Amino acid sequence: MKIISLFIADNVRQDPTTKKLYVEGIFSNINAKSFPAVHKQLSTLTVFEGKDKKYNYKITIEYESKILMTNEAVINKKGGNEHNIITTFENIPLPKSGKYLVKVKLDNQIIQKTIEVKKIS
Repeated sequence: MKIISLFIADNVRQDPTTKKLYVEGIFSNINAKSFPAVHKQLSTLTVFEGKDKKYNYKITIEYESKILMTNEAVINKKGGNEHNIITTFENIPLPKSGKYLVKVKLDNQIIQKTIEVKKIS
């Protein structure tokens, strides 16, 4: 099994008829006027390839080594080479400006991306 990519975006959805993926507003920065703040929504797309089987999936949003939000699932991959996992978080707490980590663990493999949260006037 190999994780190919992790995208962080405003919205990710899959058309139920065509199975096409729609990824809107990929980003790596969030701006806030004051702290603590709340980010209304973000979606992630994790793409991986591997044999058909069940995989343990866990995604976290962390700040200063503290888990702010998490989501876990067992992914049952059947057929095809690549598999897509879409996760949506709502009302993400942003206690301070700084670097936030989005970390995905799929079985024993980890991929992570950083979101830079900045204060603006």
